[in-house]
Amino acid sequence: MLNGLSPDALQKLPILTSEGVTTAFERQVFSAVTGSQVSAVALPHLYADPLYDPMRLFQTAVPVPPA
Repeated sequence: MLNGLSPDALQKLPILTSEGVTTAFERQVFSAVTGSQVSAVALPHLYADPLYDPMRLFQTAVPVPPA
């Protein structure tokens, strides 16, 4: 469910291909949803967090102990 996404924005979303989610793909999604471009200044910092490490996807998950 995409609340608040206009039909025009939906048509502008890129099609996910076998290439996967690339930086270019993410920029296209951001632009389609927000109507503005990703700032080139923000990009180096955007992926600096270890959460965005593409190799992390292939690591074994660490279970979270129950509270």
